Amino acid sequence: MTPSQKPSVAIVVPSFDRGGLEQVALNLYRGYRARGCECIVLVERNVAGYMLGRLDAPEHGIVLNGEEGLFLEVLAQHKVDVLHYHYSTFGLSEAKKLGIYTLYTLHNVYTWLDDAGFSHHAGQLSEADRIVAVSGFVRDYFCERSKTPLDRVDVIPNGIDLAWASSQQDLPALDCPDGRFVFALPASYFPVKHHPLAIRAAEILLNKRKDFQLVFLGNIGDEDYSSHVDALVAASSARSHITQIDCLAHDQMSAFYRELVDCVLLPTIQEGCSNVVLEALSFDKQMILTDVGNAREARRMSARVQVIDRAEDLDALTPERIEELSRNGDCRNLRALVDAMIAAQSMRGGTADAATLAARRDDIGLDRMADGYFRLFEASAPLAAADAGHAWAIPAAKPSKTLETLA
Repeated sequence: MTPSQKPSVAIVVPSFDRGGLEQVALNLYRGYRARGCECIVLVERNVAGYMLGRLDAPEHGIVLNGEEGLFLEVLAQHKVDVLHYHYSTFGLSEAKKLGIYTLYTLHNVYTWLDDAGFSHHAGQLSEADRIVAVSGFVRDYFCERSKTPLDRVDVIPNGIDLAWASSQQDLPALDCPDGRFVFALPASYFPVKHHPLAIRAAEILLNKRKDFQLVFLGNIGDEDYSSHVDALVAASSARSHITQIDCLAHDQMSAFYRELVDCVLLPTIQEGCSNVVLEALSFDKQMILTDVGNAREARRMSARVQVIDRAEDLDALTPERIEELSRNGDCRNLRALVDAMIAAQSMRGGTADAATLAARRDDIGLDRMADGYFRLFEASAPLAAADAGHAWAIPAAKPSKTLETLA
């Protein structure tokens, strides 16, 4: 590659069908191509479908099916300069031997890995030229647990495509009484999303006031968990104050935030960088978030964001503990959630003016995310203080207070 040429980039993902990770990869693919890069998507396993059809050309998506020989052939054929890894380290060592610049994005805190598994994974990641975390929370946890120097990991929050935000598509008829303050939990049904905590909070809140509705919007991710949530709703004293929506068309999400939602709840047990948080910020919505993922960054951007304690210390989280917590809403942060819901219904003012909201949408859009990554491999150096004055910026010189339980 000559100095005047744009790098050829390959995005590596474990699968490429549907989901949040796949959407981030698609957004980056479009962002890199918009900046003049050749870009392809390499799918490690034979799990690909919907997202492949959204690439600009069929040949831009290549399913490797675990074949390292095919992987090396593709790198040579497309003269790949940069490999951008997501939840996969497939062929990373071999790529390094070829002199290809490697970049790995940490999308979550990987609490489901035991110490041996985490150490092995961190060792693989250490081979990458740069590691990027999608939030300060993710960076701090990874660096603390892996003993990785903080300046080895950059923070680039995910960006979202806001083209749908101006849609005028109407909402369908919903079972949601008029005149009630709407708390919305837009999240797929996975244990980590902790719907039972919201249900239990609604039951307690109902003893104080009746003018609210709790709305769940999300597809079924875990069938057993979804059935459990359905049963809790059916048996709940607050069931007439809970509305469940299976899904909305993407163009209807603008009306969902504009016309229906007063406050977004995200009582998650763990998180990386939630798209829901970014969407709510783009509509200047009130939010109540547990202290995980991009909650603290969101709080710095908007005074209308309340951050409450986590349901569990990170060092105690295991898949078994997450499953246990997800079945019950009587957690240590229940009272804090109820208090925050009461405060939300009384909150006045603090809304962003048009200029502030426009600037915020720029900050959380696709361009900032793509530009951040593009600068990393164009300069082959850390981002350092390039964004030090920006609301998303996380100082690299010292850890935040996110890991008080691990410090």
